[in-house]
Amino acid sequence: ILIEIGLTPNRMDAMSHKGVARDLATALTYLNIPHEYRPEGTHFQSIKKNITLTNVSLEVHTDKCPVYHGVVLSDIKNMASPDWMQNRLRTIDVKPQNILVDTTNYILHDLGQPLHAFDYAKVKGEKVIVKDLTDKTEFVTLDDKKVMLQADDIVVSNSEAPMCIAGVYGGKESGVTSETSSIFLECALFDSTQTRKTSNRLNLRTEAASKYEKGVDPDGLSMALNKALSILSQYASAVQSSEIFVHNKLETKPATIVLTKKKLDTYAGYSIDASKISAILKGLEIEITSQTNEKWTLTIPRFKMDVTREEDVIEEILRISGYDQVPFPKKLNSNLSFSERFSALDFEDAIVDLLVGDGYADVMTNSISQSKYFKDKPIVRLLNSMTSELDCMRYNMLPGLLEVVGFNVNRDQKNLNLFEIGKNYAQDGDQYTEVKKIVLVKTGVKHDSDWIHPKSKSVDYFDLKRSVESLLRRYTSNVQFSIGEADHLSYAAHIMVNNQLIGYLGEVESRFAKEFDIKQVVFFAEIDFHKLYQIAKSQKSTFKEISKFPSVKRDLALLVDQKVEYAAIESVCKKTLKQLLLQVQLFDVYEDASLQGKKSYAIRMTIQDAQKTMTDVEIDAEMQRLIEALRKDVQAEIRQ
Repeated sequence: ILIEIGLTPNRMDAMSHKGVARDLATALTYLNIPHEYRPEGTHFQSIKKNITLTNVSLEVHTDKCPVYHGVVLSDIKNMASPDWMQNRLRTIDVKPQNILVDTTNYILHDLGQPLHAFDYAKVKGEKVIVKDLTDKTEFVTLDDKKVMLQADDIVVSNSEAPMCIAGVYGGKESGVTSETSSIFLECALFDSTQTRKTSNRLNLRTEAASKYEKGVDPDGLSMALNKALSILSQYASAVQSSEIFVHNKLETKPATIVLTKKKLDTYAGYSIDASKISAILKGLEIEITSQTNEKWTLTIPRFKMDVTREEDVIEEILRISGYDQVPFPKKLNSNLSFSERFSALDFEDAIVDLLVGDGYADVMTNSISQSKYFKDKPIVRLLNSMTSELDCMRYNMLPGLLEVVGFNVNRDQKNLNLFEIGKNYAQDGDQYTEVKKIVLVKTGVKHDSDWIHPKSKSVDYFDLKRSVESLLRRYTSNVQFSIGEADHLSYAAHIMVNNQLIGYLGEVESRFAKEFDIKQVVFFAEIDFHKLYQIAKSQKSTFKEISKFPSVKRDLALLVDQKVEYAAIESVCKKTLKQLLLQVQLFDVYEDASLQGKKSYAIRMTIQDAQKTMTDVEIDAEMQRLIEALRKDVQAEIRQ
């Protein structure tokens, strides 16, 4: 019968069948439900002994293995395991192999203690040495995978070479086979931090490693080893051929915690009977060293590694007694809190609404990226990356969005408008920075060909610029664009607000896009979230009455130097005409070799006086002032 439950990662004490049984038995006792639970002690079927058969020795040369038990077994008949064991292993999706392998797997899930069996015939020099490596060493695992071990990795070695990556994976050279008749059986406690580092670096995620990195019960090793000996004696005719080696240099002592009933009742919201509290503690194997009606002095078993303070003990008690027993309070207390008029969260929600309304889809990409995309940049590298492809925090969000674009384009979703609000990360010496950004991506076609548009039209730089400008003009009217540069963009424009650089936009380099298997043109924009938020906060909402007086349009054709940007001309128009100027618009650009290093801009201005109807004389005077300003500031010539 299979009953599947969910556990949080901190509940290492329950990541075995025994641990679950302990909790269930305690809970059923508390609820007065009849049950039968017989926790196994140290009384197992005795094993035949012939200690004279071996001369093996054990040496432990590392502090990262505080406890190590081992024993040699011989005369083993490595046959199939009994049906009851095979059925239990299959139920939890573990494939039965033979009695040796199945027994170690069975103990792992039954008691939560990893075991490892070495073929004794391959223990060269009859020495088992547990040590830290000092140099890089090539190692071949049980499944023929070659890995490179590094200094500080823990290994179990014979007199010549490593036989096992301690706590992680066995080696091919010392693994048991169907021909194995004698083994050295290991039951140990390895350092959780080093096990996790080695397992993650080599990408060898095993059940044993997951147990060790969270912590196994130091006091449970003897029970696990004795149970394995009992099973192998009964079903494989094993004979004990050495004394049980015991290395124990564990310095940590079980934690002592004082629990008060007053604090327990405060957290629970009701009074729990003292006798029931004692029963729960006893069922969870938490030792009561002294007790009064209002206080318990407790010794915490070492298998409960997450119980380190009084609040943790209270959680254990409430977990068993049932959170559903906590009563609803008769009143609710709350404090008045005051937030900003326009918080950053409100601003982010508004940005999302604006971009979604403009046809963009909100995406979320991984903040962990690949360092190859950010060469020569001050990136934040991961100390324990799971894979070489994800080894740093993203310096910018372009690669992540291009992965999204590539994934969709290669599934025939080629017309994409995407945006993301997230953080970029950088490192300067010991200082780390994270900056929130708004990024947009546009690619594909504006519209497919149909009866109105015989030809499809691809999106271009100005489509993205319109989106950016539309977003910014929601919060400011002083938006300018100037020619600039940006990483991985073949050409770019800087986005300026009030003469402050807040972002950039442009076309992604085709060479960089091809790294993501993208063959179509992609446009990208990035805006600093915090800078735009500060601008938005400082803006005050204003309104004015629609003018009753007519507006007037005037066109000018200007001949300017090739280096003059349209933004400079627009700035002169705004500075000169001020409130009279409703709109200035560029409607034609002409460039030709005959202009000898110059180009022609045709602009159209809409002007209006909110107080009266302007006369031709007044309009001509204002236009003359503008022409003089353009000649002076940008050396423009007026084309007739």
